[in-house]
Amino acid sequence: MKKIFVLLLVMVCSLFTPVLATDFVRVSSDMTKDWYVDIDSVNVIRYAPPLYTIDAVAKIVNLEKGSIVLYRFRFFYDINAKEMKLSMMERSRDDGNTWEYVPNRQADYMPKGTHGYNIGDAAFYKAYRMWFSSL
Repeated sequence: MKKIFVLLLVMVCSLFTPVLATDFVRVSSDMTKDWYVDIDSVNVIRYAPPLYTIDAVAKIVNLEKGSIVLYRFRFFYDINAKEMKLSMMERSRDDGNTWEYVPNRQADYMPKGTHGYNIGDAAFYKAYRMWFSSL
């Protein structure tokens, strides 16, 4: 009887516990860092072909320093110009519990093959099932 009560208690508690669903996929690496995108966080902000805007959460793991930082990025795409820009909106150093607003943010051009470009390419693929880099 005690086991059944504990099992029911765990089930009820799990219904009321908030869950932050994340599905981080590694999209880029070098000798000291790994870059991931949270596929669950991909959110289309603007769909106005040939212009697109997508928000996504990225995780950068610095293996040398032993740090993990989450970033909320906004990606801007122009299919005609074949260009991608990235703007860092917020960052979290405590696994997403608190977010710091990034003042003076500016969208920077992302050359093909950079880590930021790879994150934006994966976000575009999640949103539209095609790689921005292949358009």
